[in-house]
Amino acid sequence: SEAMWVVAFTDGFECPACKAASTNLLRLSASLRGLPVQVGTVDCSNPKHRDFCYIEHEVPKPPHRPLVKAWRVGAKNASATPEPGEVLYGPADMEPHIAFMLLEKAVRLSLADRLSQSAVVESGKSTGYDEEEDPEEEPPPPPPGGGDAWKPTGGMPELQWDDSGVSDRRALPKPWQTWEGAKTRQIAG
Repeated sequence: SEAMWVVAFTDGFECPACKAASTNLLRLSASLRGLPVQVGTVDCSNPKHRDFCYIEHEVPKPPHRPLVKAWRVGAKNASATPEPGEVLYGPADMEPHIAFMLLEKAVRLSLADRLSQSAVVESGKSTGYDEEEDPEEEPPPPPPGGGDAWKPTGGMPELQWDDSGVSDRRALPKPWQTWEGAKTRQIAG
């Protein structure tokens, strides 16, 4: 695959950390929609995946917290030896949801020029799914946690991260803004 890959190696799907990793991967996948990025999970407790996890990818023996690896954009395994991928963070070093937020920001910034315009849906415009659903009588309630909802600009997909529990608002993703060139004052100035 020519796409970048982000994969979590979990010890089943029952542990709280494994459930959280799966939820965060779903958010990451939705947030990176339209970019050449694939997101997946490997259940290392499945006997079919044990050698793949513990031998090929050197995942710690069970029980273990989810291990998240990434593979670059472009052709992989060009040589005879398989690429092992890069471990993105140590579970003891950083909270997983913060790591996924940082990853999402970095990937969006680095691959912004590859955003598929067919995947962009501006706020308030129909996606075609509205036709199958019944119209709502009332708008849905605002999300918990207060604050104004983030409104995307420039037609970029909305971020999928919940800002609850983030004490420093500077750590939250910033809305996309399109640079429209230098202003006359800036050039003369």
